Amino acid sequence: MLDDALARIAEKPRKPESVVGALRKGLRTRLYERLADQGILRMEQGRVLGLFPSTRWPAVDSAHERQLRQALDDALVVGIDPQPRIGAIVSLLYAIKAVPKVVGSRESKKVVQARAKAIAEGAWAATAVRKAVEAVNAATVAAVAGAAAASGSGG
Repeated sequence: MLDDALARIAEKPRKPESVVGALRKGLRTRLYERLADQGILRMEQGRVLGLFPSTRWPAVDSAHERQLRQALDDALVVGIDPQPRIGAIVSLLYAIKAVPKVVGSRESKKVVQARAKAIAEGAWAATAVRKAVEAVNAATVAAVAGAAAASGSGG
């Protein structure tokens, strides 16, 4: 998936906000399908209220999720040094301010956030993750500001 994204980015020079939008199209479904191919999820199609088509992606076996949550808990609550993969996930969760939503509430949010920050600052992918999230945030702010300026000047 990353190779595909890189190839799409390399097609022609574009602004970051247009690249993010292009890469985002259909990404969730492709990720779900990939997880289904690996046997982690399964696709269930049905209808809501008997009228509206609906697709669900329940876990085939929740062991993968339990293992990931346990590794995150070990790193953020227990204080065990994480493997690089878990460090990268913690860095991403920290960058998008989602650590307290993922890690249970039995620990203080401040303690968990502080541990996530320490991991993110030391993790091998932390700088790249932080820069990518900051670039997306900056592109979003610029797009909103540009749209507001355009709508305000047209009157």
